[in-house]
Amino acid sequence: MEASNASNYYYFPHVTKQDYDHAFNTVYNEALEHLDLSSTSATRIYHIKEDSLRKAVLQSIRKERNANRLYNTHGGNNKILSKVQEEAIRQYYYKVIGSRP
Repeated sequence: MEASNASNYYYFPHVTKQDYDHAFNTVYNEALEHLDLSSTSATRIYHIKEDSLRKAVLQSIRKERNANRLYNTHGGNNKILSKVQEEAIRQYYYKVIGSRP
């Protein structure tokens, strides 16, 4: 096998990255529409990596969950304080910490 042959880097019918990406996006969109169906056969038909599709779908689901105010267990749940809360922190600082020498 030659190292310069571009078809070595992608599954059989995909000669270029653009071909592979088009097939991946097709299966990805179908998988998002039908979350209850297994994507194993679709990945075999379109010759794409099953693990990549599974990870992409799970990542998309996690993003949707965060948008629905469900908490991410790996951080990213910073809260923005209201003006009243900011003022309470300022007053606490000047009262407790600001009075120290």
